[in-house]
Amino acid sequence: LVKVIIKQQSVHTKEEKPSAFSAGFQYRVKDALIPTFLFEYDKYAIGLAYDINLSKLTTASKAKGGFEFCLRYNWNPGYGKMVGNSTSGGLH
Repeated sequence: LVKVIIKQQSVHTKEEKPSAFSAGFQYRVKDALIPTFLFEYDKYAIGLAYDINLSKLTTASKAKGGFEFCLRYNWNPGYGKMVGNSTSGGLH
């Protein structure tokens, strides 16, 4: 996935929350192509993917796959100015 940081987190006050958007493709060998999108805001993320069938089942499935959704809680967002800051994330 390619990630674009929309907004950096405030380093000193933590009042500005980080946000990012990611998009890309995943590929399962001889089986499926999966376009994937992910939006992250602070410690939360929501994602959407669509599994496109490329295997021998294409005749039966007419290359139709299925939507996949994800909801995620990031203990430490892991992007923006706070990356590598030993005081960010984790338990204090």
